[in-house]
Amino acid sequence: MEAEHKILPMTKVVDIRQMPEEVKAASPYLAEPEISTALQLGEYICKNKGTFPPDLLKITEEKNNLTELCLKHLRLNEEGIKHLSVVLYFLKSLKFANFHDMQLEPKDLAVLSPAIAKLSNLEEINFTANNIGPGCKHLSLAIGHLSKLIILDLTDCSLRAGHMTTLSSDIKKLTKLELLKLSFNHIEDYGCDALCKIIPEMPLLVEIELFTCGITNISYKCLENAFKNSNLHSVLLGNNQFTPKFEGKLKKAFPFVHFGIKHYRCNIF
Repeated sequence: MEAEHKILPMTKVVDIRQMPEEVKAASPYLAEPEISTALQLGEYICKNKGTFPPDLLKITEEKNNLTELCLKHLRLNEEGIKHLSVVLYFLKSLKFANFHDMQLEPKDLAVLSPAIAKLSNLEEINFTANNIGPGCKHLSLAIGHLSKLIILDLTDCSLRAGHMTTLSSDIKKLTKLELLKLSFNHIEDYGCDALCKIIPEMPLLVEIELFTCGITNISYKCLENAFKNSNLHSVLLGNNQFTPKFEGKLKKAFPFVHFGIKHYRCNIF
C-alpha cells in the first residue's frame, strides 16, 4: 500500500533549492532536486514530465488560496495544458502568474484563456517568449476580464501589426494597468498606431516598453498625440528604425522617452 502524502499549506512560490527536506519528502515528485525545469506551485514542485500531476489537481481544490504561480520554462503536453486549465479555475486568489517561456502555442491559449479570464484578482501576468501572436484572439478575450491587472508582460510573443490591433481593444479595458511590456514584437507602424489610439484612454498607464518593435519615423504623429494626452512617465523606444533627427525631436518634446537598451539586467540610457 502506498504511503499517504502529507498535504502542506500552499503559500507562495519557492525555489526547490531552498525547500526544507521534510517538504521535499512530502511529495513523490521531488526525487531529483537538481532538475532545472520544474513546475512551481506553492510549496509543491513536480518534475517536468510533460503532464500536470493528477494529485496536484486535488491539492489545488483543497488549498486554493495561492497568490503566486510560477511556471517559467515548464513544458507541458496537450494533456498537461488541460490539467493546468482545471487548476487555474480554482486559483481565485491568484495575484501573480508567470508563464514565461512555456512554449505556448495558439492551441494551448485556446484551452487556457477561459480559465485565465476567471482570475479576477490577478495583478500581474507574464507571457514572455511564447507564441502568442497567432492565438492573440484567445488571449485578448481573457485579458479583457482582468480588471485588476497592473502589469502585462507580452515581451517577445511573436506579435505582429494585426495582432496588436486585435489585442488593443481589450487592453484598453485594463483601466488599472500601469506597465505594458511589448518589446521584441514586430508590430511596426500599423501596430504602433493601434496602440497609440488606446494610450489616452488608460489614465494609470505610466510605463511602456517598445524596444525593437520595427517602428519608424512614420509613427511620429501618433506617438506625439498619444504622449501628449497620457500620464506616461517612461517609454522605451530603443533599437527601432528611427533616424537620429527623429529621436532628438521626440526626446526634446518628451524627456521621459528613452532610446537606450533595457534587456534583462542590461540597462543603458
